Amino acid sequence: MKNQITNQNNLNNFNRTLIFIFVITLTISCQTNNKKTPKTKSSFHTIKGIGKVKKGTYTFCGTVPTEVNYSYRKGKWIFITDDKIKIAEGEYYTTLIKDNSSGGCEIEYFESTIDLKKWKFWGIDGKDIKPNEQLISLIESKKTTNIISLK
Repeated sequence: MKNQITNQNNLNNFNRTLIFIFVITLTISCQTNNKKTPKTKSSFHTIKGIGKVKKGTYTFCGTVPTEVNYSYRKGKWIFITDDKIKIAEGEYYTTLIKDNSSGGCEIEYFESTIDLKKWKFWGIDGKDIKPNEQLISLIESKKTTNIISLK
C-alpha cells in the first residue's frame, strides 16, 4: 500500500513537471518578434570629451598635511557622440587659484576656465546652435563621458 502511494505521488509530480514544461514551451513559442515595429530614435546620446588633461598636486595643511591630487583640462577640446558627430569644440584656459580659507595655510592649484564666446556648438543634425544649460554643463564638467539629450 505504501509503495502504491509513493508511486502515485511520483506520477503526480511527473505530470506536474510535464505540464509546467508544456506551458513554458507554449509561452515561448507564442511570443512574436514583430520586425515591423518602428524604432523610436532616442534623443539621449553618450558624449565623449577629447583633449589634454593635466594633473597636479597641492598640500592641504591641516592637523596632518595631506597631499591632494587633482586634474584640469587644458587646450583645445572636442566633444563627440558615439556616432562621431561633433557637438562642441573650444579651448580651456588655466587659472592659478590661491585659497587660504581652510587648513591653516594657502594652497595653490590650477583650474580650467572657458570663454563661451570662443566655443562652437552643433546639434545632432550638424547645424550651428546656441549652447543650452545642458551643453554648458557638459563642457564645465570634469567627466570625459556624459549622457545628454540632443534634439
